[in-house]
Amino acid sequence: METIFKEEELQKDEIVDYYQIWQMELVTKKPKGMPFLGYGLMLKSGYDIYPDDYELVYSGNISNQLMPEIENRTDAQILDRLFYIFNLEHPVNYRGRSMSVSDIVVLNRKGIKKAYYVDNIGFRDVTNKFL
Repeated sequence: METIFKEEELQKDEIVDYYQIWQMELVTKKPKGMPFLGYGLMLKSGYDIYPDDYELVYSGNISNQLMPEIENRTDAQILDRLFYIFNLEHPVNYRGRSMSVSDIVVLNRKGIKKAYYVDNIGFRDVTNKFL
């Protein structure tokens, strides 16, 4: 269903619309942030988003295969669809855990990158903190 790209290929101009799933690396290093906390509670607890805590676990092309009429969809609609896919319909070659609170989804649409924190309910724009 999804096309997988190497990270360096995502920088090429011919690949315009893509998404990335970033998750905190919990096995080989101790993160500075706190995994699995909602955004508000994370900040109240004295933590923040530390990009170095995260590793890229999956990337794919944003296309009509992902969602019909994708070009007319909002970021929120695409994020909701990705949440569904990465919880209930994992791609065959996906090796990360199910998408969860504290994960980051990066959307590149028409060359504009935005980063979203998976919150308790919905997503929070954290572009200024993550990218």
